[in-house]
Amino acid sequence: MPYPRNLEMARTVEGSCALAARCRRPSPSIGGRLKVGLAAAELELLARATDVAKASTRDLAYPVATRARGATTVAATMRIAAPASIRVFATGGIGGVHRGRRRA
Repeated sequence: MPYPRNLEMARTVEGSCALAARCRRPSPSIGGRLKVGLAAAELELLARATDVAKASTRDLAYPVATRARGATTVAATMRIAAPASIRVFATGGIGGVHRGRRRA
């Protein structure tokens, strides 16, 4: 999603899950580290950034090695969430299932 809709959506989802339990954002890479739990400033940084690469499990090493910003696919999010004992998470969408739909 483009900024600022991406940030609004992330905050809405976080607010919803915070009402039910605790909420940590497992997924992105910032400054060469895979993150589980982002500060508000880190979330805004990713929402505004235009240089965020999408990484699946096979791609996770690249943003870590190059200290790049990275967002994750569902598979990579699962890989990062499991060791952190996160068993349930939400995603903005699953790629490849929207055939014929133009990107915004």
